[in-house]
Amino acid sequence: FSVAVPVVLTVAVMPLSFSIANGIGIGFIGWVVVRTAAGKAREVSPLLWIAAAGFLVYFARGWLESLVGV
Repeated sequence: FSVAVPVVLTVAVMPLSFSIANGIGIGFIGWVVVRTAAGKAREVSPLLWIAAAGFLVYFARGWLESLVGV
């Protein structure tokens, strides 16, 4: 289950958003969230934590810019 959910999210988001990068980003974020929720946060690589945080900033960029007023 903790492997299948991020894979399904990745495969579903790619064609719906017309972007491979969006699908991979959702997959990274999903992997970190699901593995952490399953109690296996120690098995997640530090580099994957950084990549997931970067994708969170990437997805929240429009919302953050509207808050700042840029």
